[in-house]
Amino acid sequence: MAVASKRKRKHIYNDETYYWYVRKNGDGKTRIHIISADKKIAIESPLFDTEVPVTGAYINKLIEEQR
Repeated sequence: MAVASKRKRKHIYNDETYYWYVRKNGDGKTRIHIISADKKIAIESPLFDTEVPVTGAYINKLIEEQR
């Protein structure tokens, strides 16, 4: 089953598709969520700074750390 892409941003890294979004978790802390298109990789990470925009390089760094 595919990932619902509504309200998510698409990111391609090493020819693999990922979707990411920023949301508060149950504790009220802002987190970035990254999900692979096949749902094999799911990352939830705190943001470095909520005032700084999330870039493709930052998404790549989080995916690389998970591998």
